[in-house]
Amino acid sequence: MKSTCQQYMYGWAVGGETLILPENIGIPLNELGIPEYFLLEVHYDNPNKLSNLNYNTGIEIYTTKNLRKQEAGIIRIGYETGIGLMIPPNTSNYIIAGHCSSTCTESRFPDEGIKVFTLILHSHLAGRKMKLRQFRNGFELPWWAYDNNYDFDFQQNRLLPVHQEILKGDHLTLECTDDSSHLSPPEAILGEEVVKLSHPRDQ
Repeated sequence: MKSTCQQYMYGWAVGGETLILPENIGIPLNELGIPEYFLLEVHYDNPNKLSNLNYNTGIEIYTTKNLRKQEAGIIRIGYETGIGLMIPPNTSNYIIAGHCSSTCTESRFPDEGIKVFTLILHSHLAGRKMKLRQFRNGFELPWWAYDNNYDFDFQQNRLLPVHQEILKGDHLTLECTDDSSHLSPPEAILGEEVVKLSHPRDQ
């Protein structure tokens, strides 16, 4: 499937529960016509190679023909996997940073900016701390997405009591602190990111 033919719609991770959108916000499903199909990607983990496991896989999506006032979209910020992402073995407090530059937000965000209403901080077994940093006009704004005690088994959508504004020209940095000292043998790290739902939907 070509990357230009797919759109990231929803994400769930270990420890997550049901995501209920605010009453005035929805995710459009048929902007370019009714999708031909939806692809569900599932990652399984069976380190002990057990053969007698029973499990159910799937998600439920509730739709309505009564369109909501605001259309939400997804923005992903972080560090994708690749040969350049290497965490040394037996290392603690190893910091990795991924960026969404001011040039990117200036060219991609709507004139009024976007407002974030929920997010997932996503890392893997080496993750210990995660922090989204936001810079505007050369100054860092107060943190509103951070976890100083990150737990891989609790990756829940975090609904924000106050929707957080990101404007055109803001610079975003996702900073991850990793600890590989407990991983024996060393494991591959599959990327760190924050996934945010925001409105209005950026293009």
